[in-house]
Amino acid sequence: MANSKLETLSEIFNDKIFRIPDYQRGYSWGQEQLEDFWIDLSNLNDTRIHYTGMITVEHKHKNDYYHVIDGQQRLTSIMILLNCILSKFNDNDWIGDDITGSSKQDLVSKYLYKHTGKDGRTIRVVFGYEVDNPSDIYYRTKILSLENTENFGDTLDTLYTKNLEFAKKFYTKKIAHLEKGELEKLIFKITKQLKFNFYEIETDEGLDEFVIFETMNNRGKALTTLELLKNRLIYLTTLLDSSDDEINDLRTKINNVWKTVYEYLGKNYDKKIDDDDFLKYHWRMFFGKFDRAIANPERDFLLKEHFTIQNVLQQTRIKVDFDDINEYILNLQKAVVSYYYMLNPLESDYDEEIKIWLSKINRLGFDTFKPMLMAILIDKDNIRDDKSIVKVLKLVENYMFIKFRTMKGSNTTIKDFFELAYEYHKNKYIYRLLDKLESKVIQNHRNKLFKLNKFIEIILDEDKQGWYNWSGLSYVLYEYELHLESQKRGERKLEWEAINRESIEHVYPQNTIRECWDEFNQLDESVKNKIAHSLGNLVLLSTHHNSSIGNNCFEVKRDVFSTSSYSAIEISKYTDWTIENIIHRGEKILTFMSERWNIEFTDESKEKLLFNA
Repeated sequence: MANSKLETLSEIFNDKIFRIPDYQRGYSWGQEQLEDFWIDLSNLNDTRIHYTGMITVEHKHKNDYYHVIDGQQRLTSIMILLNCILSKFNDNDWIGDDITGSSKQDLVSKYLYKHTGKDGRTIRVVFGYEVDNPSDIYYRTKILSLENTENFGDTLDTLYTKNLEFAKKFYTKKIAHLEKGELEKLIFKITKQLKFNFYEIETDEGLDEFVIFETMNNRGKALTTLELLKNRLIYLTTLLDSSDDEINDLRTKINNVWKTVYEYLGKNYDKKIDDDDFLKYHWRMFFGKFDRAIANPERDFLLKEHFTIQNVLQQTRIKVDFDDINEYILNLQKAVVSYYYMLNPLESDYDEEIKIWLSKINRLGFDTFKPMLMAILIDKDNIRDDKSIVKVLKLVENYMFIKFRTMKGSNTTIKDFFELAYEYHKNKYIYRLLDKLESKVIQNHRNKLFKLNKFIEIILDEDKQGWYNWSGLSYVLYEYELHLESQKRGERKLEWEAINRESIEHVYPQNTIRECWDEFNQLDESVKNKIAHSLGNLVLLSTHHNSSIGNNCFEVKRDVFSTSSYSAIEISKYTDWTIENIIHRGEKILTFMSERWNIEFTDESKEKLLFNA
């Protein structure tokens, strides 16, 4: 590399314009990285220099700006902090001493944005993203607050724009109570005391920025397979035996596909989608591969076996050409949309019953079936019968509940389900898939997938707290709540997202000596414990309702229950709360479980399960 220098930010930002290319991921720093940088800055002595890391750029002479190949996370964080600090000064303020200081306007113009054009009304951001990137719009409008000077249109919230927002709030809070002199010292530290290894790539060296990017990591954030894959594909386009127009078109497609991918991965900030998880499930669906023997097998396959220089140059028996890359990226683009709505069904325009059953399996967990359901949802517009999709979802839900909630078993049939996903992706025969899936699930039942004695053993062995410590309890109680809701045809009273450990109420309290519970108080402690944690004594409430009733008597709880969840309202119909009533309600829930998941309980097993004995 040419032009390797150790420079301060003031020297680097010497009449240059920087752009983060669209093949880069968005802003990924969170609390930990921001705290680390703030601590480094706070502890920096006024007279010392602090080495901060590497910045690698390539000068794009056509546009006269510099692509930031490495260091964008640090630089973005610094620009956000600088913007927060400068916003605390008036426009005409002088910042610093008479010799080394500058006006606020000069600092803004050097590091943040310039007024250009004949009338000075055009804004040119000094450091930012390439256009048509949601982060570019957000950075300009929400971070730099330029919405009043340029019409940027609506901003698009993604995981990465949320990170930008968090960083701005983080630094705004950090500097909120600092005096002017302290702020001036911070600016001096940032611009004059932080030093970077600044590398500028010369195009005549024959180096490709995409290849360089593959070898680099940002501080604390290793490059994901998805990030490496994009740059590998772009690099491979330069080796294809195709016209320049075709190659440019394919590069544009790759960039556009990854924009879509990053948009949907970060679309819901509260339910972040992991890059490599998505790529792993897509790899299993698209290539029909599965390997438990090594970590990240999709990374090795995609980068070391399939999308390689040798395969493009046809130096191996595996051929990767223009059409292969094109087909793969377009499928990836469809897949990320389907994957997002598979995980966030209520945001989709799917049929209502599909939304309901997707929501159920999301509560339950369904990693085994994600490649299969991704393949189905990609093809959903071509499947005329939504009922067949619902049947698949019901089978998935049944299998996952029995296998991983009642049995705690390892999924020895996982490979079979991945093969079905690949087969459907290739052939797209929904009824054939449904027949095979149904056969496997029913066969599992015939082979006693649900083993009653094993289930009893699990319940009785849950750290002596029986049902209360069972991993499937919240799901069963919520499904029972939805069952009662459907019977009443009423409105939703309890949302799954609001449920946590504190949402499970013991009607007869775990610890109490109140006289109103005398029927229980006279029992042996171990017996009282078993009754308190038995199925019929447990009910889902909102955290607010649960925290308000504590160890109160039943008549007090009954008043609260009467306006709470459907399950609690059902309990409020009892005149008092006795051991007999606890058993009666437990039997009702066991009957519901039996009908809901096609499992059978004998009279003897019910007695053991209801008494935790």
